[in-house]
Amino acid sequence: MVNMSIQEIVQENKTKILEIAYKHGASNVRLFGSVAKGHSTLESDVDILVDMAAKGRNATKPRCLRPSPTTWERGRG
Repeated sequence: MVNMSIQEIVQENKTKILEIAYKHGASNVRLFGSVAKGHSTLESDVDILVDMAAKGRNATKPRCLRPSPTTWERGRG
């Protein structure tokens, strides 16, 4: 991974990231922010938004952080 951009590192590890997310009950995994837009720098973080299954009476609905994040669902990305 020497001299790779953050976008390249994320793309190379996409399958691993999705496997970890699905293992923990996440679905509809989306990448957003500077990495998704291709504007990241060495100081950028990786913003990932997921849907989690609501469990219990006190579960709240997630708030949308961006109107149209890049979708990473299997078969769509």
